[in-house]
Amino acid sequence: MAKAYRCRNLIALLTLSRMLNKNWTDASKGDIDTLVYNVVEIYSDHKGKETNSTADAKKYLKMFFRWAKFGSGFQGSG
Repeated sequence: MAKAYRCRNLIALLTLSRMLNKNWTDASKGDIDTLVYNVVEIYSDHKGKETNSTADAKKYLKMFFRWAKFGSGFQGSG
């Protein structure tokens, strides 16, 4: 995986981690739902339409949370 791609992924995960404000392994479904809501509130356009930022954040969140909780599904691409 290219260094720039890894850096982008880590920055996205850092941003999500700061928004979550708790350990990923302690996060409940409700915490994740709240995190997704906050991402959409902050990064969607003024009409509430999804942007590339919200889509990317949800993609990273899905991959990382699956990996953090279950140890699989985080492939680093796609």
